[in-house]
Amino acid sequence: MERRPADVLPSELAALAARLLAEAGFEPGFDLLPERLETLRRALETVLRDLPDPEARLVVQQGWYPPSAGVVLAGGRLHGGGLPVSAGSDPATAAAAVAAHVQESLLERDRRVQPLCPDHGLGLHAVRHCGAAVWWCAAGGGHPAAEIGRLSRTGRNRGDRRGLRP
Repeated sequence: MERRPADVLPSELAALAARLLAEAGFEPGFDLLPERLETLRRALETVLRDLPDPEARLVVQQGWYPPSAGVVLAGGRLHGGGLPVSAGSDPATAAAAVAAHVQESLLERDRRVQPLCPDHGLGLHAVRHCGAAVWWCAAGGGHPAAEIGRLSRTGRNRGDRRGLRP
């Protein structure tokens, strides 16, 4: 059935436009959603409290599709995959995504897993849990080790080898 455009309600038109963009696979860039890039930058500051790298910086990966950002570590190399624009949708999602990205980059660069669970000495995973970004340990049925950005404040993750505690 056809209708005149003037007869379509604005809310219905918006829903149709969103559906069309979704079906076409449209991914907005940081130019359209600059607040998401800022959320990712703030997340990087938080992550660097747990995984320090004095030269780390967030960069937009020009020419990539879908649009994404990446973290350049000390030495100027970009490691790992990209962070999609959607990763900056909220602070917890951004912190978990950036932490996983930096963690992967450090693993590629340094060939070691970090950070480690202070209780089990195993590598932690960055996840969203109960609305917060946390370092998660899969051992012992799984448990949060610390909120991302607060791991080093617990004073419990100083060791670099399995089972080493302060």
